Amino acid sequence: MGIRIKSVDTHLEQRILTGLIVSTTFCKRVLPILKIEYFRLPYARRVINWVQDYFSKYEKAPFSDIESIFSVEKDKMKESEAELIEEFLFALSQRYEHEGDINVDYLTDQAVGYFRKRSLEVLSDGIKACLDRDYLEDAERMLREYKKVAKEVSGWINPFNPDFIARVFEKERRVLFSFPGELGKLIGPLERGWLVGVMGPMKRGKTWVLQEFAVQAVINRKRVLFVSLEMTPEEVGERLLCRISGSSFEEGDLIYPCFDCKKNQLGICNKPERASSVPLIGYEKGKIPKIEDAPPGYKPCTWCREAGLSDYEPAVWFFSVKNQLLSYQKAVQVGKSFTTMFGDRLRIKSYPPYSATLFQIEADIENLEYLEDFVPDVVVLDYADIIMPERYRKEERTQVNEVWKLLKRLAEEKHCLVVTATQTNREAIEKKNVSQVHTSEDIRKLAHVNLLLSLNQTPEEKNMGVMRIGVLVRRKGDFNPLRQVMVLSNLNAGQFHLDSEKVPEETTSQGDTP
Repeated sequence: MGIRIKSVDTHLEQRILTGLIVSTTFCKRVLPILKIEYFRLPYARRVINWVQDYFSKYEKAPFSDIESIFSVEKDKMKESEAELIEEFLFALSQRYEHEGDINVDYLTDQAVGYFRKRSLEVLSDGIKACLDRDYLEDAERMLREYKKVAKEVSGWINPFNPDFIARVFEKERRVLFSFPGELGKLIGPLERGWLVGVMGPMKRGKTWVLQEFAVQAVINRKRVLFVSLEMTPEEVGERLLCRISGSSFEEGDLIYPCFDCKKNQLGICNKPERASSVPLIGYEKGKIPKIEDAPPGYKPCTWCREAGLSDYEPAVWFFSVKNQLLSYQKAVQVGKSFTTMFGDRLRIKSYPPYSATLFQIEADIENLEYLEDFVPDVVVLDYADIIMPERYRKEERTQVNEVWKLLKRLAEEKHCLVVTATQTNREAIEKKNVSQVHTSEDIRKLAHVNLLLSLNQTPEEKNMGVMRIGVLVRRKGDFNPLRQVMVLSNLNAGQFHLDSEKVPEETTSQGDTP
């Protein structure tokens, strides 16, 4: 057991050294409370001295300059020490491309906790050595010095300290990513420490939405864990490969929805820029024909939309694309290209339904952190309603509330974004719009989320590849519960978010039934 603890501590020391090398923010927070004697790694003292000298001169972390420093200094070291540092720096260069690759808040918490532990160990060893030699004054002096250290790492903060105020203004660092288009404007920037929920009736596409959160995060160069409690790893992988390739495993042409203008479809637009010279047959009766039944020469038009004119009235049309079946060779190439472009930033894990507790999932996250130094910025969990409770209670609703509280704790402890989903009650299945009253099991879950999105869709909209997304809960800032965004999808090709557009509020407020 002692060997395991020492191994974990050494691993954490490597991560702290990494943070000092690649993150200026981490240097500002940690260097003032760091003491060389806290570290057990044989080369830690030398690397820390390099960082301290560099930061003192340039007021930033050395990052790639650490290799230049090593090149100058390595001839002054023992060969064994130089080899250890070279190996450490090589692994660091392979893993970190820029400062944003470090979860600074989480690493700071870990560093402070480690310093508290090591300061007590150093104090204990020092006082024992002094007492063994009857150096009582030296033991008392060490105790007085420890009180200063304990104050620095206690976790208590003076809110008017300039260094802390600077942290308050680090808003950009807390923001992880935003969705593109109108959907991004509706959801807003997504931040560390947030718990985000997606609520919709069964078979409404919640998993596709969660997958899109994961993909968008990776595209924005964030480390992502996708945890599935109802699909196998192969099923998750199949959907992800479709998403990043735009191909399907099924034969046949792919029909994609695209935005059009209602006035263009009705044939009542007289603008010379209009793309189509004919109306869309049957639209005046409230029915859109199939793509093969469209009049010859009909083309969708979004000129007013692109010009930002108020004349634009959102409508939907389609276009056909010949499907390139996804082969093994193509999938391998797509995966390689995606990793080259955005980095090795995605891990998936599946558990059988109703088999995993949140504590088991957290243990597996910790294990990944230890084995691969993979600390997530985003954890996507599909989905919260089928997590096994840690301990059974008489009321199932109490168990549900407990899970959502623990998910919020996970987000704040790991300083990451946690995204999950929940089903509505049965009443919402036949409703046009999902609202808070359709929350299933325990409405207290709404108290734990920072953001809760609703998935709204009629049978007609599903056939058209249209989903309306709204905001049911937002803890930060105001929101309009009637505001919705129309999202176009082709799930056969793994594409949940092809494009998005605002839905007129008068549409979303006209009753609930399709």
